[in-house]
Amino acid sequence: MLIRLTEYALEVANTGASLTAAGVSSASTLRASAKRSADTVGRFGVGFAATLSVSSAPELISHGGGVRWSLEKTRQEVAAIPALAAELAQRNGHVPVLRLPYPIAPAGIADGFDTLVRLPLEDGALAYALGLLEDLDPTLLLVLPALAEVVVRIELPDRRSERTFTCRWGDSDSADAVLNGERWTGVLRAGRVDPHLLATRGVEEQRRDTFEVRVLLPQRDWPEHVPRVLRAPQPTDEPLSLPAFVIATVPVDPGRRRIVPGPLTDAMLAEIAAALVQLAERTGDLRLVPTGLPAGPVDAAITDALREALPQARMLPGDLRGADALVLDLGPASDPVTERLGDDLPALLPARYNGPRRAAARRVLGVRELGAGEFVTLLAGLARAPGWWAALYPALQGVSDRDALAALPVPLADGRTVTGPRGVLLPGAGLDASALAGLSLRLADPAVSSGPAGELLRGLGAVDADPATLLADPAVTDDDVPYTAALALIAALAPVYEGVPADLAERLLLPSADGDLWPAGELLLPGGALAQVVRPDAPFGELAADVARAYDPAVLTAAGVLDTFTVLRADEVLLDPDDPVLLELDGSDEWVAELAESRAAGPMLAGFRAIRDLELVRWPDALAVLAAPELRADVLASPYTQWWLRTHLVLGGGLTPADTAMPGELAALFAPAPDEFDSGFLEAIGVRTTVAALGDPVDLYDVLDRLGDPARELSWAQARALYLAVCTALGSSEQEPPESVRTPIGVVPGDRAVVVDRPDLLPLLGNRAPVRVPADRAPDVARMLGIPLASSLTDFRVVSEAPLTVCDADGIAHHVPWFGTHHDGTPDAQARSVAWTSGRWSERHALAAGLREPGLRDTLEAEADLD
Repeated sequence: MLIRLTEYALEVANTGASLTAAGVSSASTLRASAKRSADTVGRFGVGFAATLSVSSAPELISHGGGVRWSLEKTRQEVAAIPALAAELAQRNGHVPVLRLPYPIAPAGIADGFDTLVRLPLEDGALAYALGLLEDLDPTLLLVLPALAEVVVRIELPDRRSERTFTCRWGDSDSADAVLNGERWTGVLRAGRVDPHLLATRGVEEQRRDTFEVRVLLPQRDWPEHVPRVLRAPQPTDEPLSLPAFVIATVPVDPGRRRIVPGPLTDAMLAEIAAALVQLAERTGDLRLVPTGLPAGPVDAAITDALREALPQARMLPGDLRGADALVLDLGPASDPVTERLGDDLPALLPARYNGPRRAAARRVLGVRELGAGEFVTLLAGLARAPGWWAALYPALQGVSDRDALAALPVPLADGRTVTGPRGVLLPGAGLDASALAGLSLRLADPAVSSGPAGELLRGLGAVDADPATLLADPAVTDDDVPYTAALALIAALAPVYEGVPADLAERLLLPSADGDLWPAGELLLPGGALAQVVRPDAPFGELAADVARAYDPAVLTAAGVLDTFTVLRADEVLLDPDDPVLLELDGSDEWVAELAESRAAGPMLAGFRAIRDLELVRWPDALAVLAAPELRADVLASPYTQWWLRTHLVLGGGLTPADTAMPGELAALFAPAPDEFDSGFLEAIGVRTTVAALGDPVDLYDVLDRLGDPARELSWAQARALYLAVCTALGSSEQEPPESVRTPIGVVPGDRAVVVDRPDLLPLLGNRAPVRVPADRAPDVARMLGIPLASSLTDFRVVSEAPLTVCDADGIAHHVPWFGTHHDGTPDAQARSVAWTSGRWSERHALAAGLREPGLRDTLEAEADLD
């Protein structure tokens, strides 16, 4: 068909049957068509009358001839008949135009066309005709299957355009069409009408005893500006809610706009519904599922039938019926889980069917929705390889109902599948699963233990099964489990071996040299440092030699086997004097009691550290082990260990560290400390260094006792310095004084010694031994040693002035050069008297020199300024 619009006429040319006399007669007789076939269009004879909306002189032309109808000529013909003149007047000149055809020459038909309708345009009809062409419904070609192409050509002075509409249909067995390049999937149902349904219809309709229903669905959205109505075959006013193009031989009223109710109509509407069901099965398109309110009575009848039939229609993927299909309701996880399980659950619809947008259609189709709980129950019935589960788990991360996943199946390394991730152990990378064979552990298969799969299981209560976690499980050290499993786990912690449980040394049994099984913590590593110094009666066994050779010593010691001393560590330790044995440490009750007495620590000790088994080794051999780099820092950080070493005979010769001293001011009083250890270590275990380092008064009075020991050799200068140092260190502290005192004339009993507090008393002490110290320190030294000051012995009476005579402490008179303010007049005596009595004792020598040579006084004073 070619439609051409000029400013003067609208022309429509087409191919097909040529105009015949019968055709002219039917066009001139309203509702009397020459067409009798039921499969043709325009058989009611009303379509051509529409030409009068734009023209009063339509023309219809074929190659064999043509006719024209004319309002003007018809009016003239009627006016010429007297009997009709009055009627014409009453009609105001209106006459039926399409009654009197006038023959015209067959001219103006374009090449390739058979028939032409030419409509000379009335005034004002151009705009109307143009609007009609602009709104031309492209689906007209779907209504008229024989119409393959429509070309619309506008040839106006101010506008020229051309549009082409095409429709290509499938083969004889296909109802599909390609309209303007877009595919429309169709279904055609045709057949004979039951005669009793035609009984109430008109004569001509009764002769048409066949029906045809054609339904089509566009590949894309419903075309814009195309009404969604029932076509019979021309558009009616019966709206449809589904986006399907429906053409059916349905009875219509005389105006061709409304469907006539009745049995025939009901049968045709049922055929339409059946065709739509077939179309749904062909396309699987959910647009054909009615979900909203019907658009009218006709639409209600169709959609009700569809709601009843579609649940049994095989319109879903996999040729499924809605009643046999299911979707997942897992929240955000629905789509990824669906995509993952598509091949494993035949009844599961693809992810595009999920979500609320498809919910109404799913309900109409009867599709079952599986919540998380039902889904997990369904999974429990599946036997799948670990890799399959590893691929599924990440998709489950978005499941909103986490409680439902508590029953999720989990494949184990031993081939079993358990219900629920809680408590399942996730082996870390590098863990030798073969070493764990025979262990009754819920150890997840490595395929699901790492990556996103492991993250899901961890979030649902699974535990990272690193070697430390597995070692903490009592199953690892069950009697029927070979020790090799535990040692393999320890080996996996190399090189630092962090996380080995503290109690593993008690739980893990290893073979000893005598063939028995011993706790690892009671076995010595052959050739180890501890094995070389342990006492024969110590309660230790020795690890079997073949086991020692088979494993890295670091693995064995991490298991608890004793290579060297064991270091006990605790974050907080309660120092309870009533606890007889703190952490099973030797002498810990004495140590705690001493701490409590000295208040050196509170009731709770943080960061506690101690060396164990000190009482079970040979001394001094073991001291070298403690001083080695492996243990030195622990000794220096352990008050208990230092106390134990300080109070026990751990040095050669059966000495305690407190019996020895390093070179220095105390060396003459104590045995020499061993020179193979550094000073920091020796000082930490109690070896004496300096008086100032002796903070305990007991230790300071021990120095005083040693000073009074005549068997020790030291000069008075050394003794004097030590007395003063001890006095400074003691402060106001007082204890039982020493029995003997070292003096310049030797060691004497305390009752024979006296502290000289005045220089003029030095020759007046009688038979007493002097302790000479600075006069200002004399009272403190006397109190420390428990001996009197010289000035307190007697009143030292002056017997005569010339010569100066004074009674000594025993009452015996002695000639002296000076005494207090008295002197014999000599420069030295006078200088000493003046210096002492004026508080300038340190200047006595300068005063004496000035008295001997007065001229030197100024020089001496000048030199004194330089001191």
